[in-house]
Amino acid sequence: MIDLYLIRHAESEANIFSDRAVGGRIIKTPLSERGIVQARYLKEHLPNFDTVYVSPAARTLQTASYAGIENIIQETSLLERSLGEWEGKPTEEIYTPEVLNEITSQGWDYSPPGGESKQDVEDRFYNWFNSQEFSKDTEYKKIGVFTHEMVIKAFLKRALDESPKEIYERKINNASVTNFKYDKGLWTPIKINEAYKND
Repeated sequence: MIDLYLIRHAESEANIFSDRAVGGRIIKTPLSERGIVQARYLKEHLPNFDTVYVSPAARTLQTASYAGIENIIQETSLLERSLGEWEGKPTEEIYTPEVLNEITSQGWDYSPPGGESKQDVEDRFYNWFNSQEFSKDTEYKKIGVFTHEMVIKAFLKRALDESPKEIYERKINNASVTNFKYDKGLWTPIKINEAYKND
């Protein structure tokens, strides 16, 4: 059985300005001062993992480091959704009424220019998970995964068999922990979006 912990990175500098500029994958964005506090506080609430996988983005690597995690495996399959040509551009320039209509029309399958759809992220995560030896192991293992909001939402959509609308409305806070047990192909939720310090 697998005890899987999905940890969203703590607050990053990009999160502070998310209403002004399109974020997405941008891997060099560091944690904010508040994010460093959040990540340090995580240290008190995480178990001892057998293995820890971390997205190679600066914000996830820093979160794991400040949370006291020393031995990690960097995994590109855990990166945030790529928004392609949109990343870093002003939101008002990108999200025109025409683009918003297209996003609404295509929903989970919409891909920005040069980027990924949410379905791509869902498939990417599960392809990675199913390719890992631990997913087939019958021994009990605690696996830590430091990743991003969209990756966690994509995981939840399939694990909980929820609709894109339900997933869109779910909140995944910075420095939150989502914990599921996995046994014989079945996912059992233990906690979802448990955040310990977001003030």
